Amino acid sequence: MSRIDFFSVTVRGIDPGVFKRGWLGQFSLNETGHGGQGFKILEAGHMGVRLLHSPVSEGEKYFHFSIPGEACKLLWSQGWFDQIKGLIEVDLRPTRVDVCVDTYAFTPFDAWLKRDDCMTFAKRSTHQWITSPGQMREDGVKGADTMYLGSPSSSRRLRIYNLHGYTRVEVTLRERWAKEFWKDYKERGRECLEGHIFGFVDWPDWEEWREVIGSDLPLYDPLPASTVEFEKSKEWVAGQIAPTLEFLRRYMGDEPFLKFVRNEGGGRVSQKHLAILEEKGRLERGAVVAAVADG
Repeated sequence: MSRIDFFSVTVRGIDPGVFKRGWLGQFSLNETGHGGQGFKILEAGHMGVRLLHSPVSEGEKYFHFSIPGEACKLLWSQGWFDQIKGLIEVDLRPTRVDVCVDTYAFTPFDAWLKRDDCMTFAKRSTHQWITSPGQMREDGVKGADTMYLGSPSSSRRLRIYNLHGYTRVEVTLRERWAKEFWKDYKERGRECLEGHIFGFVDWPDWEEWREVIGSDLPLYDPLPASTVEFEKSKEWVAGQIAPTLEFLRRYMGDEPFLKFVRNEGGGRVSQKHLAILEEKGRLERGAVVAAVADG
């Protein structure tokens, strides 16, 4: 059965105390005496659950929590994720989500042998095999194996491993992919899970893989490269300099501020970003031509 195996999210629109006492109350969170990651206070609880709140930036009202594997497993069995996806008034923005499915149908080594037959968005240079002959697995067998597709810094990464005894297929989704997953999960619920594995890697002719992941799931298409770059730039601005820009706009006024941005930045737009603007123009012109033809 597939489920969420790691959940890290930034939250706006609700007091952190409500989450601490209610949605995360069973983990008995307590202050650690220090903060981190841009927050003044870090609270830790059972099963590795963490809550960060009271941002260092004065005036900001948001908090962050992370739920690792065993805690996710417990909450999944309680229907917790199905409950919080219905919190309409709360702005949940996941930064990392792990989706996993467990099986005895194949081993990590089976997948590694078939790595040249898989369809994946991961670069071949990121395909990695790690074996630990002396490591004791949870089923009492000595020797654990792990296969990776994607680098540790990738926005999506697949891991196939047998540390628990059975084989676990697990995809890590970060930033944009985590947000896309949560949007999909709110609309379709649990039926969307395998699609986010299948959308990153697929063995179309491997029967055992099909038994686990399915055969009729739609490929979760990636956004165009230009859109990805635009979203990354927008997220960087939102996280790093948007508050300063808003201060300048209010101080200078709208028109002087826009003139300042054009004067200071107009001649310094990178070739990469100019190419994205050119592609955007082509797409918009193509859409106009298509609309005229249809009309």
